[in-house]
Amino acid sequence: MRRALTPVLLAFLAAPLTGGAQSATSTLLDRVLRAEDTRASDPTAMLPLLEALRGTDLTTRLVAIRALGRLQRPDLVPRLALMLDDAVSMRSEAANAIAQSVASVPTSGRGLDSARTVVRLARAVLLMRLSTETAPEVVGVLARSLGRIPYMDAEQPAADEGAILAAMKRVGGFPALPDDAAFNVLHGLNDIAKSRRTRREPSPAMYEVLRRAVATSRDAKVRRLAITALAPAAGFDSATLAIARRDADPEVRRGVLTGATSLTAVQHDSLLQWALQDPSPIVRLDAFRFWRQGVTAPDCAPVIAATHDRSPAVALAAIDALGGLCAPVRDRIATLRTLADALPMGETGRDAGQMSWHPAAHALVALARADRALALPLLPRFAGHRRPQVREYAARAATVLRDTVALSALLTDGNHNVQAEAIAGMSQVRGHGSDAAYVGLLSSTGHQVVMAAATALAGSRSPAAPNALLDALARLTAGQRENTRDARVALLLRIQELGSQSLAARVTPYLVDFDSTVAKKAAAILGGWSGQSVQAAPKALAIREEPLGKTYTTRGLQLRITMSPTSGGGVILIALFPTEAPATVARLVRLAREHYFDGLTIHRIVPNFVIQGGSPDANEYVGDAAFMRDELSMRSHTRGTIGISTRGRDTGDAQFFVNLVDNIRLDHDYTVVGEILQGLAVADGILEGDVMAKVEVIERSN
Repeated sequence: MRRALTPVLLAFLAAPLTGGAQSATSTLLDRVLRAEDTRASDPTAMLPLLEALRGTDLTTRLVAIRALGRLQRPDLVPRLALMLDDAVSMRSEAANAIAQSVASVPTSGRGLDSARTVVRLARAVLLMRLSTETAPEVVGVLARSLGRIPYMDAEQPAADEGAILAAMKRVGGFPALPDDAAFNVLHGLNDIAKSRRTRREPSPAMYEVLRRAVATSRDAKVRRLAITALAPAAGFDSATLAIARRDADPEVRRGVLTGATSLTAVQHDSLLQWALQDPSPIVRLDAFRFWRQGVTAPDCAPVIAATHDRSPAVALAAIDALGGLCAPVRDRIATLRTLADALPMGETGRDAGQMSWHPAAHALVALARADRALALPLLPRFAGHRRPQVREYAARAATVLRDTVALSALLTDGNHNVQAEAIAGMSQVRGHGSDAAYVGLLSSTGHQVVMAAATALAGSRSPAAPNALLDALARLTAGQRENTRDARVALLLRIQELGSQSLAARVTPYLVDFDSTVAKKAAAILGGWSGQSVQAAPKALAIREEPLGKTYTTRGLQLRITMSPTSGGGVILIALFPTEAPATVARLVRLAREHYFDGLTIHRIVPNFVIQGGSPDANEYVGDAAFMRDELSMRSHTRGTIGISTRGRDTGDAQFFVNLVDNIRLDHDYTVVGEILQGLAVADGILEGDVMAKVEVIERSN
């Protein structure tokens, strides 16, 4: 937890503005945005935020409140609480900022007493405002913010639920509540329901509100949220199931499969057949999870039929499902063998809605699980394929088959992702029998290869490992790239385990590393070796200045992604949100204008979740060198929105993802930077390895 506001800053906050202190609004806005982007790490950097709060311009005041929340400093809760008595928009922004301020407060371990105090304060001020609030939009934000407060006491969920329900009734309830307010209220109730899923059931009143929302809300997003909240709480009844099953929105219909529990075999099979015949692939995809939950041995027939589904995502999910048990076994094996045999050997492209190597690669891994004798002879064709993605699947299949010959060859592959898969597989199959290879691979330029090799060396007795790990750490550090953090931390973890005090001189320089996480880890290592307290003193790299104020005030910013003709083609047009995420938008716009994204792949495909791209090495661990600050807002991760991938707070590296469905569990943790205006069907049809031919910036005047 950071220190409280200093007396100097408090005096500054209370002092009246003088004419000389008043800056032009645009200049102050830029200073506020820059203070937020640097995380206002010292008292001086806080001054623009406090100056804006004391001003009269509503825009800069709102941005300053939001910025204070994004700092995630619990000591700012009392200051933000004062804004709950301001104008409607200020009250909403303050409520959200208060919840964000305590988002990272620990609820267990050291400092628990102080954590409880600050969390209870945040909750108390939100409850107090909620008890008297009359504006529906503010009630919605207060309810959503209250649902995000860390769970500290056994009585908290029931009390918060009751307060939200009472406030909602006071401002009209369903279906009179405006859509945005209704969405936020249900968001808060959903978060509360999840917080006590294994404890006490929600109240009958909450069940009634959720069921009424499913039946009466005009907004599909509200109905989806109601279904989401009902499902984990086992709150479905037959009437709600029937209504949801007929809903026009596929995500609501998909919720039926989550909420239907305690079914007989006949009921399960009937619901499965309904789901597999649904017109939306979103529902058909979830049918395979539901299929595995049957009360009797599952029948292969409907899944085999689905391998020819018109949606590539559904067909691939069906192929994956055939790797598990179902009957008759003979038909399952024959289907997988036929699909794997059909692997095209060239660099074939694909038309929209079609696939090339994907079915065969998925079938090989499924066949490896189902029939070793049939899969093993097929492996060399896949391991020698021209496409690196096919060779990745070969490494996965070789791991299942425990084929060390194939894995050894793939360790020397020319593609980093293939190597990383092979390292993980070889470690699983041979343990430390290939430690010499892992030590050699520490010299790779691929972040994921270094990480995989360092992980595989856990427990190693190789005398060459400690110095090789330190050499790799020095090489990655010399690049001064913030997004090497994961690889460097993996190396330090292994150095901590395999090294000793004799290596202290080589670890000591990292106490002043540019990455505070690395510096703190180095201090922990040296302290553990010496038995003495060692302090880190990181020296952060300068943050590249982006035109934040200009970006914030620019309207009509869009990105146009043109997919390669060999990847199905098509165009995706994205509206960017510069007023909500100016630093993120500025970075993406700059990189797009520099043609950074042109030719990069969509490397991650998770059906009914997200697709992700923007990595020069087609993986999670290599993106733009400098980290981006999170810009979290009330914007939700609904279907078609664009988020920024991170691996911890403020660790975005310009990789972005598309939400294929509503992913509200990502809210307030990942920046939402834009939303698809046109081409959602193109995004739905993207497959692993598809290429973005070009990404262009468009400015449309409103």
